[in-house]
Amino acid sequence: MAGLGSLAAVVFLDTSLLTPEQVYTFTHLPVLGAVPYLKPRLLKSTKIKEKSSLILGWEDNSEVIEPYRTLYNNILSDIFQGQMDNKSILLTSSTAGESKTIIASNLALVMAKMGRRVLLVDANFINPSVHRVFGIESRMSGFTDLLNKGTDFKAAIRDVTDILLGNIGLEAALKFKGLDRLKLVTAGSPVSDPGGLLKSENTNLVIEEFKKRFDCVILDGPAISASADSLSLAAHCEATFIVYSVGKTPRKSLKSALIQAGDTQEAGAGGGMAVKGVIVNLCI
Repeated sequence: MAGLGSLAAVVFLDTSLLTPEQVYTFTHLPVLGAVPYLKPRLLKSTKIKEKSSLILGWEDNSEVIEPYRTLYNNILSDIFQGQMDNKSILLTSSTAGESKTIIASNLALVMAKMGRRVLLVDANFINPSVHRVFGIESRMSGFTDLLNKGTDFKAAIRDVTDILLGNIGLEAALKFKGLDRLKLVTAGSPVSDPGGLLKSENTNLVIEEFKKRFDCVILDGPAISASADSLSLAAHCEATFIVYSVGKTPRKSLKSALIQAGDTQEAGAGGGMAVKGVIVNLCI
């Protein structure tokens, strides 16, 4: 039985891409960064109470911090040619469970650390997670409320005070330089038709207002396989990046997502999001 289990594991791994180089060869898209997957056994060494996958608890560990610096610098230079003021970017993935929200959150943190005024928006109405990652209250006005014109921007935007009052750990949060430059917008009140809401005229108005107030807006969207919402969100962003977990996510899932996004030959010249690059999550 043990032999059969090992064989099954090998067969599964054979369906997944295993290295950033394989991802580039398969997608013909630039791999903008390869970030570490923080294994649960390593998280015990951080000073954060619960949300230890954030780089807040790893500020002195270059093996964790530097890949996110590299990711930011590659996005800045390769995608935006050094001009990243008042831009919006979308992070999505082919399937759920690829650590997309953690990567979006850490990218936002490292950008704030490097001097950018950053807004992280939870645009995943199916499985909102930004509030859990930062340990803040979920029952508050957020993105859906802004889209529905049910609140104003001041009420919807969370700042460093909300983060410090959350459960990520006060000591680590206070130690992290630049945290005051990061703001959050949670998903907001549940809605019955998120797809219809995102197709409303107000979506563009809200995102444009975000861009006026911040250097960069990062939208954490749903997985492409879970919802078409990311396709709608991409129309309002300067760039879309897809997160891929090597050694975990089947390559056929990535191919399917790219076809839906309109970025492979099979998709033709029709509409769809313009995926500018891949962010690799090193799960192996």
